[in-house]
Amino acid sequence: MALELAAARAVAQAKLLERALHDPGPWEIQVNDVRMLAVKVKTPNRVIFLAYFPPMCWVDPPEVAWLVCRGEEMACRQIVAPGEGAHEIEWSLGLDEGLVNA
Repeated sequence: MALELAAARAVAQAKLLERALHDPGPWEIQVNDVRMLAVKVKTPNRVIFLAYFPPMCWVDPPEVAWLVCRGEEMACRQIVAPGEGAHEIEWSLGLDEGLVNA
């Protein structure tokens, strides 16, 4: 069962990476109900999304961020709750070294 779960996660990560490489978007990062456009940067080994969030007073401190493509929530990650000042969120996708050399 653990192998099946690991395989399913690897396939899901690969599909997300493939979409990140080829889908022009728009891509956004969402925290609570706030979505900000993300800039997509391709490097030789990764796809990186950068989103700038202006200063906000959070009613509920956020615990997760969502990567969104064309309005569809693609993935989520736990984050450290930002303060009230402006902040950036960087979301990096790439293949693990072991998968690349397999």
